Amino acid sequence: MSRHDEYAYELERQKKQEIFNERLRKTTAGFYENYMRMYEQFLGAGFQKFIPAEMSRLQNDLKEIKLNQQNNPVAARDISFQVQSYIYTMNRLGESAKNRFLLAEQMKHEAEEEAERIRLEKEAKERDERQAAIVSEFFKRMQGLTNPAIRNFAEEALSKIKKDVTNGVFTDLKQMTNVFDEALHSAEKKLSEWKAAQAKAFKEDALRQQIETVKAKVEAENLEDSEKKSVMLKRLDDLFGKSADKNISQEDIQKDLIEIQNEVEETAISEEVRRFAVKSIIRQLSSQGFEVDRNIQLIKNDNGDFVKITASMPSGKRVVCNITDDGRLNYKFDNYEGMTCLKDIQKFNVDLEKIYSIKLSDEKILWSNPDRIGKEADKMPVSSGRVGGY
Repeated sequence: MSRHDEYAYELERQKKQEIFNERLRKTTAGFYENYMRMYEQFLGAGFQKFIPAEMSRLQNDLKEIKLNQQNNPVAARDISFQVQSYIYTMNRLGESAKNRFLLAEQMKHEAEEEAERIRLEKEAKERDERQAAIVSEFFKRMQGLTNPAIRNFAEEALSKIKKDVTNGVFTDLKQMTNVFDEALHSAEKKLSEWKAAQAKAFKEDALRQQIETVKAKVEAENLEDSEKKSVMLKRLDDLFGKSADKNISQEDIQKDLIEIQNEVEETAISEEVRRFAVKSIIRQLSSQGFEVDRNIQLIKNDNGDFVKITASMPSGKRVVCNITDDGRLNYKFDNYEGMTCLKDIQKFNVDLEKIYSIKLSDEKILWSNPDRIGKEADKMPVSSGRVGGY
């Protein structure tokens, strides 16, 4: 007897989730290591003094990635995508800010201000205590102003306030502090506008770096479907070209970039699930006394592709299994006498689910033949099912 069955196969939810999570952990870990190297370079360049808000955001995001990497890899992956969208602008932004707000010059200003503070406080004390309090508060605030960027944009206003303090223009402390706060508020607004302009100027280069990084990751992927991999690389090359087109939204390019990365993940996970199924079937057939042909083939046709596994016994009994790319298992047990194949089929089905967590469903007996049809053994039907959860 020869019997040919078709099933949709599905890994148990927990096993598939484990494969999915482990894949995300490995991928996110690679990006995390790269981001950490960049963050350490930024620290070494002293960027925390010049773009503190951006550095703080990056530090917090990296902590969140690390925190979620084991227990919530999906959240870690999503945060990694967020970091990817802005980290490549930070190097240029930091260098630009650093050049704009030279630390050495600022230290010189601070030393001069300290000397002048001492002198003016002495003079103020000689006049009256109220004026001394205004002078003291002004320089206390100046000492607390450690952000060189804010000081730079507020320099003109602060110079005027200092002159007014020196000349006794302010009649009370509150008047001076209000003017001081207004100057800082105006400087913060100017700094924000400057950063936005700088980030816009650097965004194109940053986006191209981002695309190149993703392309390198895709090139390093060991995907069985080389044609699909080539298509993804071609799409990345197209995105690289579009990144220089002013008429194309960079947000749309970012969206396409994340879509490609998700497709790579889905393809890699699908292949990993199928590899797991292939290994499980080989082990199961071996445990049932079949000798598995080690020449495992990946066969492509117009309907997709499938992995072909052939196994046999010295008695002539043979099994041919095809595992398709859309999650369907076609198998044939042939060269059996009468209905004796049913026992091997039942053990094969039960053990796959019990031992390897591979659940077979949607059974479809394509044909049965009471005769020994060895010459038809390699003719497998076209699959039509898919693995749930893909």
